[in-house]
Amino acid sequence: GANPMITDDYGNTALHFATKQDWCTPQDIIDIIKVSKPQANQHLCQNGVTQPLGASLITQLSVDGLNGGVISVKSTGTSEIINLKGGMGRTALAVAVIFNRVVIAQTLLENGADPTIPDNTKRIPFQWAMYDQLTSESIQAMIQSILTMIQNINVNHKYSDGSTLLHCAVKCRRNGLVKGVLDRGADCTIEDNDGNTALDLAKQMKPSSDVKKIIKLLQQ
Repeated sequence: GANPMITDDYGNTALHFATKQDWCTPQDIIDIIKVSKPQANQHLCQNGVTQPLGASLITQLSVDGLNGGVISVKSTGTSEIINLKGGMGRTALAVAVIFNRVVIAQTLLENGADPTIPDNTKRIPFQWAMYDQLTSESIQAMIQSILTMIQNINVNHKYSDGSTLLHCAVKCRRNGLVKGVLDRGADCTIEDNDGNTALDLAKQMKPSSDVKKIIKLLQQ
């Protein structure tokens, strides 16, 4: 029951590559996730994917930059492909956020993507949408994008490090995002694996206008 994983020399899977392609659909993402599961093993073809997927999706990925010459099949746990770190330690969700692939990111989250996994720079996926140089209009647009990504997700679900979407929102240091998650019913009392609530994280941050607003929101 090993799980077939398709990777290049940098550890990127077909999922990492598909996520950033304009032609990639939510169904493509679901197909890759499905074919990575053990029950698909008996249907594998030479590329490590089922024949229909191998004939279309992998062919297109090769054209768009996934070098067929370095594709290899690796084995790992049952459902790890969706949270596997690729180049620069980024998960497929991080790639989707960086390329502002909102619907693809939403699909990944709805199929088990963990938004708390940091990359090699210690950024979690949503932080890539909230860099410091954004204009106020861009900030509002990115906040709305993230809220769309998580619209069907339980805001109080605890991920691998024990944190919730509220913890993630606080790490982005945008009070509008924190408010949006709170409006969804986020529980401020949930602690991560280090015993920190979202408010604890905010109080540990370097003071700024946004951080002060976040603390005020969490104390209400």
